[in-house]
Amino acid sequence: CANRKVFSKAAKVFTLTEGMKTKLSAYVSADRITIVPIWSNNNFFKPVLKEENIFLKEINCEEKFLVLYSGNLGKSHPVELLVEWAKLCKEPEIHFLIIGGGDKFELIQSLIERSGLKNIQLLPWQPTERLPFTLASADLAVVTLGDEAADLSIPSKTFDLMSIGVPILGISPKNSALSHLICSEKIGKNFQSSKSEEILSFIYSIFKDEAMKKHFSQNSLTTSKKYGAENAQLFL
Repeated sequence: CANRKVFSKAAKVFTLTEGMKTKLSAYVSADRITIVPIWSNNNFFKPVLKEENIFLKEINCEEKFLVLYSGNLGKSHPVELLVEWAKLCKEPEIHFLIIGGGDKFELIQSLIERSGLKNIQLLPWQPTERLPFTLASADLAVVTLGDEAADLSIPSKTFDLMSIGVPILGISPKNSALSHLICSEKIGKNFQSSKSEEILSFIYSIFKDEAMKKHFSQNSLTTSKKYGAENAQLFL
């Protein structure tokens, strides 16, 4: 998440949101808090054509529309929602993929096995050098943010996904920093976790409408240029 620590002699500096800065101001003078913009490596993360994606070939999903969650499977991330969406999904060409590790790995594995679903799979963490290919496998990427962090941070993978040009399906409170980013930059749509029918409707829409997908993809790429390493002010 967007809370990578950077130190200076004067004070600790964090990558955080304005909301987090406001909360910290109750404990320390605001002029001692510096917001360090989060960034993505736009040289490491780039668009990858489906036909050139070695990871898609390995998992036999070149012909599928892939809805991907890649990241921490911790208690604060409602990743099990993807299992529910897979149960409700009636479109055989849509496939759900979860990649990651954490407290919920075994739970999600168990839910998938018990459901007998064939349109969803779970994989462990992949090597770092494969990350540009695993993230680029997504036709639509899921990014989650729990209520407790709604205005405090934005998951850093959001920016990596933008560098690759992937539309974002955000699952977070309406007033969250993540929701604001997605809606203001028009890189996808954000929903509250309880809105399963609306979420599935959006998945169907972007699956069927190539122009919509391209629109969000191009906006992601454009927005990523605002978050290169050159825009981060590091205090060492």
